[in-house]
Amino acid sequence: MFNTLKHIKRQAWSSQQYCFSSLKLGNGKSLSFPFNFSGVSKTGDAKQVQLFETALEQIYDANVKDGFKYAYTATLEAFAQKDTEFFEDICEPRLYEEITEGFEELDRLGLKIEGENLDSQPVKLTLDSFRMIYGVKHVRSQNFRENDYIKRNMNFNGLDMEVYQAKSIDPSYLLKLYPFLQIGCTFQSDANLILRDKNGDIVAGEDSNNRHRIIFESVNESENADGINHIQNLAQSMSGLFGTVGMFANKDAMKGFMGRLFSTKDLTWKIVDIDNHLKGNPFSN
Repeated sequence: MFNTLKHIKRQAWSSQQYCFSSLKLGNGKSLSFPFNFSGVSKTGDAKQVQLFETALEQIYDANVKDGFKYAYTATLEAFAQKDTEFFEDICEPRLYEEITEGFEELDRLGLKIEGENLDSQPVKLTLDSFRMIYGVKHVRSQNFRENDYIKRNMNFNGLDMEVYQAKSIDPSYLLKLYPFLQIGCTFQSDANLILRDKNGDIVAGEDSNNRHRIIFESVNESENADGINHIQNLAQSMSGLFGTVGMFANKDAMKGFMGRLFSTKDLTWKIVDIDNHLKGNPFSN
């Protein structure tokens, strides 16, 4: 499930409660970078967090959370080492482009990222969002414009689902679609990134609360993703998808439904946003 992470050379939001990754520098300069050096605000209702964790465990084993922690630590290391290959491998293309442009801007401004306590343990993880998505692709540039979709928002016992229905599309497009999960994770540890200027002075990160947020998405990397099979699974649960109360009244029902849709051997996890830099990285262009 985390093959993408294990084989790299180093051994996936719009809420206003999150800080944005825009930094004011001296001399009237500013820096927009996909990492908030001051950290993000604490969030997550205890009941909601428990619900999200239960739902995740119904589909995957407990090791998936360890994978998220690993990805977080590896991400901090990659920022400190300016490892663009890592980000190209694990990030949605729009976010990857933002990161490479951010590194170029750092060079232009004579700034350098430095890591502190990057091997620090433990890493505390809080699941603060859990969304089921269907009708769009993970790679944002492959989707239509926002007004080309009819969007349905549903909630099943606290779990959100978004269904995007294109108004006019080639039927073959449906065969390339599959449902996926979007998981928001907030991390807290003693690890930190600071920003220094060419004189060695710290210009950002000294005041950090060491709390950061990453949004992950599950991606089916199979070249033969069986979209029609997913459509059939959705159709079999259509009454539940569009409003039947109590669809997940018991854990067995939820586990069966979620397992059919989201558990696959070809699954891997990608990062789609960091510290709300892309405001959740909307699906539509």
